[in-house]
Amino acid sequence: MQELGFRKAFLQPYEKLEFLLTLVIPRRDTKQTAKDLLQRFGTLTAVFHASPHALAETPGIGLKSAHFLRMLGELVQSMSEAALQQRDLMNHPDLVTRFLTHEIAEDESEIFMVLMVDAKNRLIRSERVFRGTIDRSAVFPREIAKLGLAHNARAIICAHNHPSGNPEPSAADLALTQQLMETLATVDILFHDHLIIGREGSVSLRQTHGHLWR
Repeated sequence: MQELGFRKAFLQPYEKLEFLLTLVIPRRDTKQTAKDLLQRFGTLTAVFHASPHALAETPGIGLKSAHFLRMLGELVQSMSEAALQQRDLMNHPDLVTRFLTHEIAEDESEIFMVLMVDAKNRLIRSERVFRGTIDRSAVFPREIAKLGLAHNARAIICAHNHPSGNPEPSAADLALTQQLMETLATVDILFHDHLIIGREGSVSLRQTHGHLWR
């Protein structure tokens, strides 16, 4: 890889990944491996969130490299979550939107995320719970309720991306929102919002379809 100098802020995604791979795969050209990873997973964020097993299926990536990339992903996510763990998220929706946009806006598959919050609306934990196809996400409200209970969440914020880029909700999105609200109510977990994230922007269903919360 070329000397970074002052170019690091302008590196292409594959160049950033190539540099990281040189730290764990020394004395080998990792450019093609970096390109192969991005070709397979789509984005840097998706690479960092992939399982070590899935990463290791890419030529040039062994288990050591795969676990290194996954660890980096967990570190980056922890750093991103830090600001959300100190704030009342209902009073800082911009922080939530920024976090989710970074996490899932560029994914080519639908990703459904759950943010579990405490009684002061501070983040406890965020999790990617389902990955679907381009046109649908197999979301099961009862599983999300179980996840909230397992982490002693007082409330939940759900989000998913639209790979098309357009964040406008579909009829299925609205129906899912209603199902989530009803299911979470049975276990005494508040449902704060359902956000749809796209490359063209984001939509808060609580803001645009507030009647669902009444």
